[in-house]
Amino acid sequence: MARPVFLAAPERGAGALALVEALLREIQVATGGALKGSDVFVPHLQVGDPGVDVEASAYFQRSLEALQEARVVVAVLDGPQADEGVAFLLGYAFAAGKPVIGYATDGRAKGPFSEGACAEVVHDVRGLVAALGRALL
Repeated sequence: MARPVFLAAPERGAGALALVEALLREIQVATGGALKGSDVFVPHLQVGDPGVDVEASAYFQRSLEALQEARVVVAVLDGPQADEGVAFLLGYAFAAGKPVIGYATDGRAKGPFSEGACAEVVHDVRGLVAALGRALL
C-alpha cells in the first residue's frame, strides 16, 4: 500500500523509536487526524528490524520501493550530523526529485548537503505540518 509520506529517521539508538512514535502522534494531533500514522511509511516500523525481523537486503529493497511511491519525504536531522541511513535516504529522495522536508528540533547546522537537499528545514511539529500541507497539495 503506497503511503504519501516517507519518514526517514534514525533506526538505532535509545531514543530512536520513542522519537518516531512521538512524532507520528504529534503529526496526527496537529493535523486533527487528517494525516494518520498509516499515511506515513517508517521503514523499521513497517518492514521490521534489519537482521532480526527481516534480512538486510529485503529491508533495503522494501524501503526504497516505499520511498519511490511516496509523495514527500521527511528527514529527521536531529543531532550534530545526520544519521547515515537518513543521509542515504535523503540523497536518494533528492536525486529522485522527491520534495524533502528536513525536521531538526535542535539549532545546529546540519551541513550543506543535508540542508541543501531539503526543500525546507523546519524546527517544530507545526512547521512540519505546514510544510507537509504545502508538499501534499
